[in-house]
Amino acid sequence: MRKSSEEGMDRPLVSIIINNYNYGRFLRDAIESALRQTYPLIEVVVVDDGSTDESRSIIEEYARVGKVIPVLKQNGGQASAFNAGFAASKGDFILFLDADDVILPTCVEEALAAWREGATKVQWRMQLVNEKLQPEGRLRPEAHMAFPSGDFKNVLLTWRDYPTAPTSGNLFARRFLMDVLPIPEHLWKITADGYLNTMAGLMGYVISLNRSLGLYRIHGNNNWTTDVVDIEKLRIKALIFKNQKDLIFRWSAKHGQIPKFPFGFQYLYKLGIFLKINAPTYAQEAGFSESRPMLAFKGLWAALTWPFLPWASRLRQALMFVLVGALPRKLASRLLIWSLYPSSRPPILKRFLGKCSVHVKTWDHPFRMDLRPRGWAGTHRRWSPWNSLPHSSTP
Repeated sequence: MRKSSEEGMDRPLVSIIINNYNYGRFLRDAIESALRQTYPLIEVVVVDDGSTDESRSIIEEYARVGKVIPVLKQNGGQASAFNAGFAASKGDFILFLDADDVILPTCVEEALAAWREGATKVQWRMQLVNEKLQPEGRLRPEAHMAFPSGDFKNVLLTWRDYPTAPTSGNLFARRFLMDVLPIPEHLWKITADGYLNTMAGLMGYVISLNRSLGLYRIHGNNNWTTDVVDIEKLRIKALIFKNQKDLIFRWSAKHGQIPKFPFGFQYLYKLGIFLKINAPTYAQEAGFSESRPMLAFKGLWAALTWPFLPWASRLRQALMFVLVGALPRKLASRLLIWSLYPSSRPPILKRFLGKCSVHVKTWDHPFRMDLRPRGWAGTHRRWSPWNSLPHSSTP
């Protein structure tokens, strides 16, 4: 524990580790959001994973005046950046911040206030924004999804999935990371947060804050947010899910636990069926060896039993699995594209699903959420998390 001279009491040091690869156009926003935290004991480590753009000159600019700790390395992928950043850090708590995201000024302060002994991490929702940081009106995890705190070991052993935040939405305990790092770099070149979130759920208590403390930027290079059907990217996603499956199998064998049916979640089985229809070799490579009807049955079971969605959403998902298991291949494939890529849906389907989602329910109470960041003053000006802008009361 480090002592804060401002408060005269012991307070922990928090390391914000920014992992960057060719995101020079966004990097200043991430660094400034880390430096402008209201919590006083912060160190900012910036890991550059072999960028070829202007990223390194930006990092050196901040490093020269002592604002960040630079870690400059050859390209090795996200897991290698996490490992290198952690090795250079000293904090009692670690926040891995993607270079294209930002965190709100009170993020660290609010996460630490929620911390309890025995937890592996605190997580929070992220607001989706465009490249100019203007709100998209959506959250990750989605607003209609329950976002509880708890021990998720049995959830992972049954569905391999619990409501988790993306990389920039988590504050991890250093003692937990010391037990699970280094991340295997050859397996987790992207989405290394999947490894950390899985291990956090298996090894301890997860605390969830049902509010947004950061901004998740949507742009053309996001690994998970593209709306263009790309079989190669779907293959990579499927292989990452296979890595997660193997990770849980190894942990369960070591601790005498047995995974339970259906041992998968809805998105996984949608992906498996889509690859089974359109790229059977990729499906086999990723471990989808069952027939399409069996994958649809597992998806149906997962949709109905995964406890974090309202029943209306579960039933819609279940109906989709009935259809993709029975329809001709081309029709099933089209339905899966609409499910995997929401922007491709016909307008009438978008309107129907939109009407179904107007009123959302969280873990504890129904509400309408104002998705704008604090300080947002309208949709026509660029929002900066470190500037005080007049607050608009208009929804």
